[in-house]
Amino acid sequence: MFGIQYQIFYYLLLFTNVYSFGMFSKLFHGTIIKSHKNIILNINSTYNEKKVITISPGGFRGFYMLGLCKYLKENYELKDYVFSGASAGAWNSLFLSLKENDDDFINYIFDIDYTNVKSLQLIEENVKKAVLNNYKTEDFKLDKVYIGTTVWRKFRFRTVIYNDFSDLEDAINCCIGSSHIPFVTGNLFYKYRNLLTFDGGFSKYPYVDGKYADVHITPSYWEDRKKNKLSQPANLNIKDYTTLFSKKEHDLKIMYLQGYEDAKNNRHVLDSLFLRKKNEK
Repeated sequence: MFGIQYQIFYYLLLFTNVYSFGMFSKLFHGTIIKSHKNIILNINSTYNEKKVITISPGGFRGFYMLGLCKYLKENYELKDYVFSGASAGAWNSLFLSLKENDDDFINYIFDIDYTNVKSLQLIEENVKKAVLNNYKTEDFKLDKVYIGTTVWRKFRFRTVIYNDFSDLEDAINCCIGSSHIPFVTGNLFYKYRNLLTFDGGFSKYPYVDGKYADVHITPSYWEDRKKNKLSQPANLNIKDYTTLFSKKEHDLKIMYLQGYEDAKNNRHVLDSLFLRKKNEK
């Protein structure tokens, strides 16, 4: 049974990476803007004057990136940035758009008992409940969030990037769609805005701002810096996605803390990329 499911899953990976390709330049205000036959942008806000932080997929290692993002929010001025992510990167983009109370957000996330949670779908449902129970739409700057998805539309897979969120719940539902892997994070299908929606990491480049971002965050961010790979677009990384099959081997809180500590230990690098907050030394 599972063999057939995984075959379907990998066929999806194959087809989406074949069909979802192409780059686009910075765009302006609009509802649905096409810049390539396989890429659609649903955006409400402009970002031509903003710098872009892109955040990659990462499986459960998204919690490592959450630690890195927490350190960024805590220590650097990010008002001139917008956040563009897919899959785990979508959730982290949403976190970066939170106006304040970062510590409370992290506490709400880790107040959830993940011990007996058997799937990423249940984790997402618990996170959604925790966020909606404690925050309102106005607590986030949703106009700074761009979430990449892969959708089945007009008989082919296409990359769709959303920014026109009606409220916080709509943005969270988009994050869930951007993280949907058939039979791995839920059932075969997940619909967002009446479109069959799959993991944004299936697309070749599910971010705004064309081929290069000002900063691109991945689960292997520091290793990528050493290898000088940060300017290259990061496609789906199978190694990161395999963490979804082995949750018991990954302590989510430890991964978060490791991401924070690694960022702290490499603050000299981050100082060269970002402007420190005035109250930080």
